[in-house]
Amino acid sequence: MSSCYHIIIRLIYSLIAIIFFYSCSESKIDGIILLTNSEIEVGILPEVGGRIVLLRKPGKDNILKSDSSLWINADQRKPEITPSTDFVAFNGNITWIGPQKEWWVHQNLNIERKENKADWPPEPYLIYSAYQITEQTKTFLKLVGPVSPINGLRLTKEYRITNGGEVEIKVTAKNERKTTVKWDLWMLTRLDGFARAYVPISESGILELVIKKNNKTETTPYKVVSNHFTFDPSLPSSDKNEQVQEVHLYPSRNYIVGFGKNQMLLINFDKIEKNLIHPNHGLVELYSFINKDGDDTLLELEVHGAYKTLKSGEIMTLTETWKLKHYNGENNSKDHLTFLKKNLEL
Repeated sequence: MSSCYHIIIRLIYSLIAIIFFYSCSESKIDGIILLTNSEIEVGILPEVGGRIVLLRKPGKDNILKSDSSLWINADQRKPEITPSTDFVAFNGNITWIGPQKEWWVHQNLNIERKENKADWPPEPYLIYSAYQITEQTKTFLKLVGPVSPINGLRLTKEYRITNGGEVEIKVTAKNERKTTVKWDLWMLTRLDGFARAYVPISESGILELVIKKNNKTETTPYKVVSNHFTFDPSLPSSDKNEQVQEVHLYPSRNYIVGFGKNQMLLINFDKIEKNLIHPNHGLVELYSFINKDGDDTLLELEVHGAYKTLKSGEIMTLTETWKLKHYNGENNSKDHLTFLKKNLEL
């Protein structure tokens, strides 16, 4: 009787453990891991750099630019990862490292890119490798990537959603080389090119407008409204193929706002001193691209961390906190900024 009793108890505990595991694990839909509650839905693609590819209020559209057809069987759709890999746009939210001009300088696996000091494409090991899941619940996911032979870094990514609907992102880079390296962490969030972004700036906040017009390209117009920088994108003129611009900014406050798909995305970050940012970059950068037919468009909301020297085994981190709000107003700067001010927690 005692033996049967203990067998039944063990079976009950095993059943409880199985139920607990599945209740605490994330849902997986369309090839992505889904962190979700009543306020927010966040989809992550571990197989392709551990990136966020879905962000929305429940019942709304994905505010991020990302092709959901690429999520299923993503391992088969992503490029082969070698020192010669070209760029494939899975988009969403991803972490690069900076400065861009040194992407291929500190390696000997692709000599042509090293000698040319290539600033494109980004190195593939951090952004296309499969990341291992090391911790997971319904509201938290921790991923660890491989060591990049191009720059010596290993990235760990932590994603958490709160009961209030916030998304907390933490990326940690560890120097796995035996020698010292110097890099920054650089987080990019991609929206549709006709979405609108706003960055608070003072008079000296515009550090550099990077891209100049030429025979085929015109620059994206911009304006400063109520002390906020914003692009004003449109289809390029009839004699141009593209409308494009990149801007480096030092914001007066620690946020970027993006409006799209009837939602407002508020990104908060650490406002570090200007002298800690690599001189080739800004604390915040925006990139706007519209092609002639308007079917290939992009708006990047970018944040740089401090440019740091890492000895072997040392780490650095970059964090962001996201908030997503329903927005039903008109698509213009006045309404956008009025809504922002009402919803900005001072």
